[in-house]
Amino acid sequence: EGDLTLLTSKMTAPNGIGLSPDEKRLYVANSGEGELALWMEFGFREDGSLDEGRIFYNASKEAKADPGAPDGLKVRKDGIIFATGPGGVWIFSPEGNHLGTVKTGQATANCAFDDEGKYLYMTADMHLMRIRLK
Repeated sequence: EGDLTLLTSKMTAPNGIGLSPDEKRLYVANSGEGELALWMEFGFREDGSLDEGRIFYNASKEAKADPGAPDGLKVRKDGIIFATGPGGVWIFSPEGNHLGTVKTGQATANCAFDDEGKYLYMTADMHLMRIRLK
């Protein structure tokens, strides 16, 4: 019908967005400054609305030390989340455990996989980069 529905007003600068492989969870990057550099996770209710959500990972401390803020993100078929953020691409388990970071040294804006999931492509400042995944 062309109607828009506000799902949440909790975030000040929502940016990157992704769904879990089972489409039961929604991940959203908040690109805010200071204490607002974080990733949120929301569950879906039966009617399609979002639950209250939770902070998936707060990168406010890291955002003060490294260039960039939470921005684009992609969810791999196995549920692993690749999220651009301070200093590079952050890698999280579906439970929100920080598994590691691909350090680009740049404000990294977006990322994508090739069709086979063997490579991660990243855009950072004036660069287009690629890394082979294990």
